[in-house]
Amino acid sequence: MFCQNCGAKNDDDAIFCESCGTRLERDDEVIANVDVDAAESSQNQEDKKTDTQQPFVYQPLNASTSNTEKQGFGSQAGFGGGQSAASSFDVKNMDKMTLLCIIEAVILVVAVIVFFQIGKKMTSPEHIAEQYFVASMACDADGVYDTLSMDDGSEFLTKKALEQVMSDETPEKYKNYAVNKATTSGVLSTVTIDYVDQDGEVDSTVVTLTKEGKKKLLFFDNWKVSGSDRVVSYFYVYVPEGADVAVDGVELTEKYALDGYEDGDAYEIHNVFAGRHNVTMSIGDLSGFEETVYVDPYYENVFSFSDLQLDEQTQQSLVELAYQDMIQIVNAGYANSPFSSIKDLYIDDKVVRDNVGYSYDNLCNRFARGENAYDYGITAVTFKDVTGSVEDVYYSDGMVVADVLLEYSYDASYVSSGWFRDKTGVEESDGTLSVVLEYQNGKWLLSSNGVPSLSY
Repeated sequence: MFCQNCGAKNDDDAIFCESCGTRLERDDEVIANVDVDAAESSQNQEDKKTDTQQPFVYQPLNASTSNTEKQGFGSQAGFGGGQSAASSFDVKNMDKMTLLCIIEAVILVVAVIVFFQIGKKMTSPEHIAEQYFVASMACDADGVYDTLSMDDGSEFLTKKALEQVMSDETPEKYKNYAVNKATTSGVLSTVTIDYVDQDGEVDSTVVTLTKEGKKKLLFFDNWKVSGSDRVVSYFYVYVPEGADVAVDGVELTEKYALDGYEDGDAYEIHNVFAGRHNVTMSIGDLSGFEETVYVDPYYENVFSFSDLQLDEQTQQSLVELAYQDMIQIVNAGYANSPFSSIKDLYIDDKVVRDNVGYSYDNLCNRFARGENAYDYGITAVTFKDVTGSVEDVYYSDGMVVADVLLEYSYDASYVSSGWFRDKTGVEESDGTLSVVLEYQNGKWLLSSNGVPSLSY
C-alpha cells in the first residue's frame, strides 16, 4: 500500500504512514456523503474535470523541505486527520518505557524480598549456633572467633590468642547433626544441636547466644555466641614484688595491677580464652622464669610461680655467692668484728638478724687470738674442695627464694692446753652449710643463718 500523501510504501495492514504519519486510505473503504446539495455536486463534477485534465503528479519531499512544510503536509484533514508522526512515536516509546519501569520495579521487589529472606536466615540464632558448632568440632579457630561475642578492647581475646589455645584441641568427627529451633527470650537465645558421633553415639550440645546492640547489615539482629565455655571472666597472676610478667607475650602493665596485695604484685586479667597459656617472668637480672598454666572456664583461676627454674649460669653464681658470704662471715668472726660489720649480707628483718647474731657470737668464740696464755682455739682455717648446688627456687611472701647447699672440707689449725704444755695441730674436717638466699631489690641476701660450724 502506498501513501496518498508522500507516496511511501507501507505494509498492507498499516493504518498510518511510517514515513510522514498520514492516515492511509484503503481501496475497500466507502465514504458515504449525505445531504449533498446541488452546488456541491456541481463542484465535484468540476473537480473531476480538472483532475481529468491535470493528472496528479507525485513529488516526494526532499531533504530541504522545512519542518513546517512537513508538519503542514501531514496535518491535512483529508490525509492525516490531524495526527502527526511525532505523536505516533511518543505513544510507542511511552509504552516501552512503562513496560521497562514495571519490569524493573518487579525485579527490585523480588530482590528486596530475597534479600530479607536470606538475611533473616543467615543472621538467625540457629544459623550462628550451627556455624559455631561446625567450627568448634573442626577446631577451626577462625570460624569460632567470627561467631563469638567478645570485648573488642581486650589484648587477650584476639584471633591469634584463640588459635594458640585451640592448637591443643583435637578435632571431633561426627556423622550427622540437627539444629533445633531456638528458644529466645529478650536478648538471650539458646539452641540445642543434636549430633551422632563417629562411634554412632547420640549426643547434644547447647549453644547460648546474646543479641548485640548493633544491627547487622542495618536491618537484622546481630546474634553472637556468648562464649561462656570459651572465655574466662577473671584470671589472677601473683608474682614477686618488682617482677616483670607477661602472659602469652602480653606484658601485664599497671592497668592490670591490683592494689592492696602485700606479698608481692598481683594482676587481674578480665576476659581471657580458656586453655593453656604461657606465663613468663623476669626480676632484675634474673630471667628465664616460665611456666604453662591451664585456665579453666569453670573454676577460679589463680596463678603464682610455684617451681621456679633458674638457668645454669644463675645457679652457679648463687653457689659462688653463698660461698663468698660464708668466707666473709668466717673472716669477720676470726677478727672478732661486731655483727654490724656483716649485717648487710642479710635481709632487713630483726628476727633473722637476732638469730644470726647469736650464732655469730659462738663463731667468734671458736678462734684463739693470742690475747692471753689461756687463749685456746682455732688459729687459722682453710676451706678446700668446695662444691654446691641450688636445691630449690620458689616464691615465698612475695619474694624469690633459693635454697643453696654448700659442701666442703677444711683444715683448722688450733692451739689447745696439754698436761705439760700447749698442744698445737691441724685438724681436717668435712662440713655442710644450708644457705637461704632471698632476692630483694636486685640483690640476693641471706635470710637464714649462713654461719658455718667449725670444729678441731
